[in-house]
Amino acid sequence: MQNLPIFYEFMKIIKIILIVIMAVLLFSSCEKDENKLTVTNLEYTDCLERPKNLKTTITYYNNTISILHEYLPANCNFQGVLVTPTIDEENKIIEIDVDPIVVQADLDCECEINVSYTFENFYKRNADYTFIIRENNQEIYRGEERL
Repeated sequence: MQNLPIFYEFMKIIKIILIVIMAVLLFSSCEKDENKLTVTNLEYTDCLERPKNLKTTITYYNNTISILHEYLPANCNFQGVLVTPTIDEENKIIEIDVDPIVVQADLDCECEINVSYTFENFYKRNADYTFIIRENNQEIYRGEERL
């Protein structure tokens, strides 16, 4: 019976240690992932009537990167657009895959569309970033931007 109070004290210490470990894990999982870019405000047009050369414009304002692709090639039967970004902070490279979603392609019909999207909460880093943008695994843009 004399060992019972020691056992309870030991269990109290174990409880406190577990609570501290859980709190550390909880707070560390809530940290912002600065290397993650989330696509917001994705918009695209239907096929345009007058095709022109592809033009990509990138702007940075108020912690938001905005990208506009004018006259992006697409199949006439596209159903939407998938934008997949990755960022390599160490090498200062932002890669973006922009792919029109086609369920059943019309092999004889190509058109151009305008696509715009943003990445919000990208805090200024005062560094030059290389943007590499691909559409269907073909590089359509490569350029340096100061962010």
